[in-house]
Order: sequence, then structure tokens, then C-alpha cells
Amino acid sequence: MRLAVTLGSEYAAFQDAGAVFSGGAALKGGTATACGLIAQPVVAVTPRRVCFHSDAPKTVYAAVSPEMDGSFQWSWGGGPVSSSTGRHANISWGAGASEVAVTFTAAGASGSRSAYGEVTRCARADEEPETPA
Repeated sequence: MRLAVTLGSEYAAFQDAGAVFSGGAALKGGTATACGLIAQPVVAVTPRRVCFHSDAPKTVYAAVSPEMDGSFQWSWGGGPVSSSTGRHANISWGAGASEVAVTFTAAGASGSRSAYGEVTRCARADEEPETPA
């Protein structure tokens, strides 16, 4: 037996395909067979709001649900960004901007999903808040 899948969304991807999708497999009646993950991921930036209290870099993360393989691209117009192609990035305050963005393309998908996080700089303090012990 061999099955094929056609996805109707450019954002959807089919990952971890089982043998029935990747070359054919003998399936016994009544036997559960893992066939893979078909999903259209949801992407978010965490934390949703980043507030700079000093010039120290801040780390932002891309949350992808369900968990899928893929590529990330970060965009931050307010200053330097490091690790711009991984699940997380460090942003530094420069000229300042109101948002940081991540674009995620699931492996096997033809379209990418984007998410945004708000970025501000507090005028009330020049130092990072103390972390409780």
C-alpha cells in the first residue's frame, strides 16, 4: 500500500512521514501505524512585550505549536540582533523600534508564518529591575 498527501495550505507541512507515505509499506489489519505529522503551525514571540530598562540585550523566543522542524528569521529594526536565524534571538537597543518580528517556515511548507512582539524602553529607570532572590 502507498498513500499520497496533498496539502491545501501553503503554511501546512507534512513531517516525519511513515513508511506508508515514503515508499510503501505492508499494513496489517487492526495494527496502529504512525504515519507522520500534518500541521499548519501557529507562531508567537515570547515574551509578548519586551521592555528595555538599560542597554543590556534582551532575549526573545519563537514559540511554534505544534512543535515542528523549520527555519526562523528574526527582524528587529531598533538595533543589533544576534542569532537571527534560530529559535531565539538577542536584541539590543539602538535607535529603538516598536516591534520585533520572527518568520517561521515549516520544513516542507511553501509559505511562512510571522509573529510580532512589542518592544519599549522605559523612561522611568536606567537600570534593569532587581531579580528577587
